Amino acid sequence: MRNIRSDKIHGFAIELLQINNPNKHALMLLISNYQRQDLVLIDKVIFKKQNKFSFHHWELDTLLIFKENIDPAAVELMLYIYNQGWCTYCREGFIDIMIANDWLPSSMHAELLHDCNLDIREKAKKSINPHRIEQFLL
Repeated sequence: MRNIRSDKIHGFAIELLQINNPNKHALMLLISNYQRQDLVLIDKVIFKKQNKFSFHHWELDTLLIFKENIDPAAVELMLYIYNQGWCTYCREGFIDIMIANDWLPSSMHAELLHDCNLDIREKAKKSINPHRIEQFLL
């Protein structure tokens, strides 16, 4: 159902996300059905205290949502997931989205240049104005 765009599927996903312990497949339903007002519910799920395995499940679905749906209001959430997530694939995915849309805050450049993921480091180097890269390498 995650690939079907439908108001009914969107409504079902919202119902699942509004309960106290949302179904682990609820975010997946928003991949093709995301609407900007859904960000509040996604925030609620992601910011809820949970173990690292649950977090990763929500993290991956959130990545897939924002790969398909451009929403600059989600930058804060993406930065939070980057900082909290332990999956380098997901972290790189959020960085890719922010770089592609020119949303990456300059405050992140120095950190990304030292990321454990060498691909993230390279992407950070390419995204920084070549005349300013020295300031981030110090």
